[in-house]
Amino acid sequence: MSREQWAPQEQANMKQWGHQIVHHFPDFATAHATMTNASQSLYNSPVILFITIPKDSPDWSIFDAGAFTQTLLLTATNRGLGSIVTYNSVRYPAVLHQVLTVPNDQRFIVGVSLGYVADEPINHFRSDRVALNKLLHFRQGTRRQSMKKLNIGIIGLGRIGKMHLENLVKLPEYFQVVSISDPARTDLATIADHYQVPDYYHDYHQLLEDSAVDCVLIASATSTHAQIVRDAALASKHILCEKPLDTDVNRIKNLLTFVKQAGVQLQVGFNRRFDHNFSRLRQYVTDGVLGNPQIIKISSRDPEPPALDYVRHSGGLFFDMMIHDLDLIRYLAASEVTTVTAKGAVLVEPAIGKIGDIDTAVVTL
Repeated sequence: MSREQWAPQEQANMKQWGHQIVHHFPDFATAHATMTNASQSLYNSPVILFITIPKDSPDWSIFDAGAFTQTLLLTATNRGLGSIVTYNSVRYPAVLHQVLTVPNDQRFIVGVSLGYVADEPINHFRSDRVALNKLLHFRQGTRRQSMKKLNIGIIGLGRIGKMHLENLVKLPEYFQVVSISDPARTDLATIADHYQVPDYYHDYHQLLEDSAVDCVLIASATSTHAQIVRDAALASKHILCEKPLDTDVNRIKNLLTFVKQAGVQLQVGFNRRFDHNFSRLRQYVTDGVLGNPQIIKISSRDPEPPALDYVRHSGGLFFDMMIHDLDLIRYLAASEVTTVTAKGAVLVEPAIGKIGDIDTAVVTL
């Protein structure tokens, strides 16, 4: 592409640069000779990096190449090297393909010259920079405004349900909590008033009948999850359900089939997959950065034993607590489980053992 084909802003930048660099030298002739010699010798750089992308790449790939090139420039500076983006180095791509034996399906985007900076007048020139607000325009909230705000109903206002309520009301640009439901709480009216929730019900079926509700968050007792999910799907409500869906794998499979046939979205609250630290670990695994994982060890501890009344309805340590670790290890390993060995005991709170649960377990997958 010739300079005449550049965008107006780029042509103006080059014109300004040319005007300023002339005044950096004693006269025009010296400036012209110095710049011509530097350009023709590709700035005497010992190394030139050529950035290419496949010719069939979408246009936005050029931005990726630009970001990668910028990272190279910053890295070079950090290592004490000088760098310059060289227009002339990719001016004749056909020659580059032939000389460098670069496949013809690759498109040359830019060349980057690297080397140690000599103490020459040309290297002391610094052109004026275009103000950032002339290049970038930030519009706060553009993406958020394009998203439909969801009206959500919460079923179950125990410890976790209350936590979800508190989090959701802090995101008014995304969610409006329009109703809450809990069969046991006597303070629903107070909670609704405090969090400015329009409606509240003791019977969750009434919440599901509310046409204002787009989706539901199920945070009720474990033993009720499957039935409420089924009822919500029948009511055409999208669903976020706390884990587990059920304690029987066949009932879970039947429930997933039912939800799919109902045409609604269902997500289980395995939140660790969305933690940026675990996401990065997963990326390291899939990219081969860590090699081939042989052992993944996860240790989890609660700060104190849960309330006994909670334990009675939780589904047990494996379903209520360790389920996050079991999901996480599948996620990090990017593979499925073939065999399971589990050992459990009561080592901390004897009262938990008296109601049929355990407080300590070791599982090998």
